Amino acid sequence: MDTMKKDVCVVGGGMAGIAAAVTAARQGARVALVQNRSALGGNASSEIRVHVCGADNHGHKPFLRETGILEDIRLENLYGNPQRSYPVWDLILYDYVTREPNVDLLLNTACVGARMDGPRVAAALVEQTVNWRRFEIAAPVFIDASGDGRLAFEAGAEYRRGMEASSEYGESAAPETANEFNMGSSLLYEVVDLGRPVPYAPPVWAYDYKVKGLPAHRRPSTGQLSGYWWVEYGGMLHPTEDGEEVRRELMRIMLGIWDYVKNSGEFPEAANLAMSWAGQLPGRRSGLRFLGDHVLCQRDLERFADFPDAVAYGGWPMDRHPCEGFYAENPPAINIHMPDAYSIPLGSLYSRNVENLYLAGRCHSATYMAHSSTRVMGTGMSMGQAVGMAAAVGLERAADARRVREHFVGEVQQRLLKEDVFIPGVRNEDPADVARTARVTASSAESPELGPENAVSGVARPRGETPHRWASAPGRAAGEWIRFEWGRAHTVSEVRLTFDTNLRPQFTFSIFPYVKQPLTAPIPETVRDYRVEVREGHDWRAVAEVTGNFRRHRVHRFEPVATDAVRLVIDATNGAEQALLYEARIY
Repeated sequence: MDTMKKDVCVVGGGMAGIAAAVTAARQGARVALVQNRSALGGNASSEIRVHVCGADNHGHKPFLRETGILEDIRLENLYGNPQRSYPVWDLILYDYVTREPNVDLLLNTACVGARMDGPRVAAALVEQTVNWRRFEIAAPVFIDASGDGRLAFEAGAEYRRGMEASSEYGESAAPETANEFNMGSSLLYEVVDLGRPVPYAPPVWAYDYKVKGLPAHRRPSTGQLSGYWWVEYGGMLHPTEDGEEVRRELMRIMLGIWDYVKNSGEFPEAANLAMSWAGQLPGRRSGLRFLGDHVLCQRDLERFADFPDAVAYGGWPMDRHPCEGFYAENPPAINIHMPDAYSIPLGSLYSRNVENLYLAGRCHSATYMAHSSTRVMGTGMSMGQAVGMAAAVGLERAADARRVREHFVGEVQQRLLKEDVFIPGVRNEDPADVARTARVTASSAESPELGPENAVSGVARPRGETPHRWASAPGRAAGEWIRFEWGRAHTVSEVRLTFDTNLRPQFTFSIFPYVKQPLTAPIPETVRDYRVEVREGHDWRAVAEVTGNFRRHRVHRFEPVATDAVRLVIDATNGAEQALLYEARIY
C-alpha cells in the first residue's frame, strides 16, 4: 500500500477541519486534509446549507463573534459573494484552503481505518472513491474533525453516546437515567418565487400530511415556507449505522411538508413558489463523543470555568432537540442560555487513550448537555484553530497532546492570540511583541476611553466596560495616525494590525429568512487604505502600503530594519468618518 507522509493529518474538511489544517500549515507543518465529499464545509456546504452559528448567538451576545480564520473566511465571502450563493461559498472555501502551500487537500477521500502503533495512530487508511485508490497517510500527529469521529473510532479511542445521567456530572438538565439517544439529523430545502402559479405533484413515497395532518409544534408559518430545521429524525437510532434509513425518512417528511405548503390551501401565498433546491445529505447534530482528559459538562458552561488550559470558547445556548425529532410531542428545541462566553480547555480536545489524536468539532470530549452548545460550527472552528496550533507546537516541542497541555499550553494560547483568536481571560503577553513596551500616541482620539494605548491593551475586542480600541476624533479619518516609540532602536521586520469589522451584529448568510445579514461589503468601519512606516532619522519610510483592504487581521513582513518608531497612517476607510484600530503588534 502506498504511503503519503505528512506532519499533520486532518480527517474531516468541515469548518473545524478547515481551521485546523490552515492553522497548522501556517505554522510550517505539512498537512493532509482528508474530506470524504467533493465540497468543503461539512454542514455549512452547499450540500446541506446549515448556517454557521457561534458564541454570539445570532448577534444577541455582542462582540463574541469568532475571529481568526472564521472571520477571515466570512469577510472573503461577504466581499466576493454578494449574490449569497452557496455554490460560490463552496468555491471560496476551496480557494481558501488550496492557496495554502503546506496543505495537501484530498477531496472525495474517506478515512476507512487506522494503523496503530500501540497507543498511537501510525497512519490513517483512506480510500479515494473517484479513482479507486487506497493508500495510507502517516504522520506524527492526527486531528479528527470529521464530526462522526471516524478516525477516532477506528483508532479505538474511548467514547460515549447518548445522554449521561444527571448524577454523573451534576447536570441539572440531564435525565435521571442515562440512555443512548441523540439529537436527530435534518434535511433542508429552498424555494424561489417564479412570479406565476407553479403546480407541485409530490412523489408517491412522500408523506401526505394533507390527510394525516402535521404533528403539533411542526407546522410551517406564513413568512417562512422553506428551510425547516425541525424536519429532524434519527435521534432514537444509531447516528452512523442507520444513516440511510434516516435519510430516506427525512426525504419523505421534507417533500410531504412541501406538498402541504403547496396543496393544502392553507398557504395561498405559496402559489408562485417552486422548490429550487432540496438537500440530499442530512446534517447531523450529534453522534459519538470521544473522551479526553477533561469532559466538558453543563456546570463548566454555566459557571464559566477558569481553565488554565483554555484554548477556545463558546456561547451558543445549550440547545436540546428531542430525540424523537419530528415525531416528538414537545417543542423542537429547548434552550438554556448563558449570558457570556465560556472557555473550552485543551483537555477536552484530544483523546485520553490515543496519544497523538486531537479532536475538534462535534466529536470532542463533552457530555450530551455541554455538547448541545459546543456542537455548532462557529465553536467547532474555534476548536479547530486551537488544535491546529497545539499540533504545530507539539511538533516543534516533540510533545504529544497531553504533554502539550501540561507544559506548553501557554505558548499555544499566545500563538493563537497572535492569529486574532479570542480566548476569554487570556491577553497578549508575548515578550517578542515590542509594541507592548512602546509609548503610544495618536493624531487624535474620540475620548480618553478610546485612546491609542488601547491598541496595546492585550485584548482585541471590547470586554465589559473596556473598549480595547483606538478611535480617532469623529469626522477625521484620512491622515490620522497612531505611533509607537521606544527611545532607542529596535530591529523590526513584522507588523500585525487588527482593524474593526463591526463585531456587534451577527455575521452569516442563511437560507432562513429570519437570519438577517446586516453587514455589507466592505464593512464601513474597516480601514481601507493605509501605510506602515518606520522612522529613519527625521524621515519616515513606508515598509507596507495597502489599498482596498476589507480584512480585520493583516500581517506585514518586510526586511529587518533598525528604528526607534513605527507608525500606522490611515489614508481612507470603507465609509466610516474616523480611524479605528483594535490592536497593533510589532516584531
